[in-house]
Amino acid sequence: GNIFYVNLLSSSSMEQVLTAALERQLQTPTVSSSTRPAPAPADSAAAEAADASALTSERLSDRYCHFDFHERVRGASQADFDAELEALISELTPFLERSGFLDATTDSSAADLQSARGSHRAGAKRWQVGVLRTSCLDCLDRT
Repeated sequence: GNIFYVNLLSSSSMEQVLTAALERQLQTPTVSSSTRPAPAPADSAAAEAADASALTSERLSDRYCHFDFHERVRGASQADFDAELEALISELTPFLERSGFLDATTDSSAADLQSARGSHRAGAKRWQVGVLRTSCLDCLDRT
């Protein structure tokens, strides 16, 4: 699935090191061997070059946002705070709409659910196809 990264680290020197490392990592093309078919031996170099080209052509802004939360809300009134959060939500909305959310509620009867037991797809109305990851100093030691 798709992953969007929201970096909430500040611009302080210590946190900037973490931001720079994250941005370098996000700009490094990676291709999971489990998600792409293995190329024929003669085509492997060409296939890897094509994969790397496709990944590097993706704009970082399409999957990453640096939002220095502390700087943007320091000394802010409630209205300014709300406006900053709205700006962040506006930036994330396209990704969130594409990714959706899991709606595991069902319209199925109890008998239908019982017969579908063991199937993880039984009855869900909607599936989430993306993940929103956040980085902040307060939570890095907890994730």
